[in-house]
Amino acid sequence: MIRPQQKRQKQWQEMLSGIKPGDRITTSGGIRGIILSIKDDAIIIKVAPDGIKMEVAKKRHCLGNHARFAGIVAGFF
Repeated sequence: MIRPQQKRQKQWQEMLSGIKPGDRITTSGGIRGIILSIKDDAIIIKVAPDGIKMEVAKKRHCLGNHARFAGIVAGFF
Protein backbone atom coordinates (compact mmCIF):
# COMPACT_ATOMS: atom_id res chain seq x y z
CA MET A 1 0.00 0.00 0.00
CA ILE A 2 2.89 2.38 0.66
CA ARG A 3 4.49 1.86 -2.76
CA PRO A 4 1.44 2.97 -4.84
CA GLN A 5 1.16 6.08 -2.67
CA GLN A 6 4.84 6.90 -3.21
CA LYS A 7 4.40 6.38 -6.95
CA ARG A 8 1.45 8.81 -7.02
CA GLN A 9 3.47 11.33 -4.99
CA LYS A 10 6.35 11.10 -7.47
CA GLN A 11 3.97 11.55 -10.43
CA TRP A 12 2.44 14.54 -8.63
CA GLN A 13 5.85 16.18 -8.12
CA GLU A 14 6.80 15.60 -11.77
CA MET A 15 3.54 17.12 -12.99
CA LEU A 16 3.85 20.06 -10.62
CA SER A 17 7.41 20.85 -11.68
CA GLY A 18 6.42 20.63 -15.35
CA ILE A 19 3.72 23.31 -15.42
CA LYS A 20 4.65 26.67 -16.90
CA PRO A 21 3.01 29.90 -18.09
CA GLY A 22 1.05 29.31 -21.26
CA ASP A 23 -0.12 25.81 -20.29
CA ARG A 24 -3.84 25.16 -20.53
CA ILE A 25 -5.26 23.56 -17.39
CA THR A 26 -8.52 22.43 -15.83
CA THR A 27 -9.03 23.04 -12.12
CA SER A 28 -10.44 20.40 -9.80
CA GLY A 29 -13.61 22.51 -9.84
CA GLY A 30 -13.85 22.26 -13.64
CA ILE A 31 -12.64 25.77 -14.51
CA ARG A 32 -10.47 25.84 -17.62
CA GLY A 33 -7.84 28.47 -18.16
CA ILE A 34 -4.34 29.37 -19.27
CA ILE A 35 -1.55 29.82 -16.73
CA LEU A 36 -0.30 33.41 -16.71
CA SER A 37 2.16 33.16 -13.82
CA ILE A 38 3.24 30.86 -11.03
CA LYS A 39 3.94 31.98 -7.46
CA ASP A 40 5.24 29.95 -4.54
CA ASP A 41 1.78 29.13 -3.22
CA ALA A 42 -0.59 30.11 -6.04
CA ILE A 43 -1.10 30.10 -9.78
CA ILE A 44 -2.67 32.94 -11.77
CA ILE A 45 -4.88 31.75 -14.63
CA LYS A 46 -6.79 33.57 -17.36
CA VAL A 47 -10.32 32.29 -17.91
CA ALA A 48 -12.34 32.70 -21.12
CA PRO A 49 -14.45 34.30 -22.52
CA ASP A 50 -13.82 37.64 -20.76
CA GLY A 51 -10.16 37.07 -19.92
CA ILE A 52 -10.84 37.11 -16.18
CA LYS A 53 -7.70 36.54 -14.10
CA MET A 54 -8.03 34.16 -11.15
CA GLU A 55 -5.54 33.29 -8.43
CA VAL A 56 -5.91 29.74 -7.21
CA ALA A 57 -4.12 27.87 -4.43
CA LYS A 58 -1.27 25.64 -5.46
CA LYS A 59 -1.48 23.49 -2.31
CA ARG A 60 -2.09 19.83 -2.96
CA HIS A 61 -5.63 18.79 -2.16
CA CYS A 62 -6.06 15.18 -3.22
CA LEU A 63 -5.09 12.66 -5.84
CA GLY A 64 -7.60 10.79 -7.91
CA ASN A 65 -7.13 9.78 -11.51
CA HIS A 66 -5.39 13.10 -12.11
CA ALA A 67 -3.13 15.28 -10.02
CA ARG A 68 -5.00 18.11 -8.35
CA PHE A 69 -4.36 21.28 -6.43
CA ALA A 70 -6.66 22.81 -3.86
CA GLY A 71 -8.08 24.89 -6.66
CA ILE A 72 -6.05 24.00 -9.67
CA VAL A 73 -4.88 21.38 -12.07
CA ALA A 74 -7.07 18.39 -12.64
CA GLY A 75 -5.30 17.95 -15.95
CA PHE A 76 -4.11 19.62 -19.10
CA PHE A 77 -6.44 20.16 -22.04
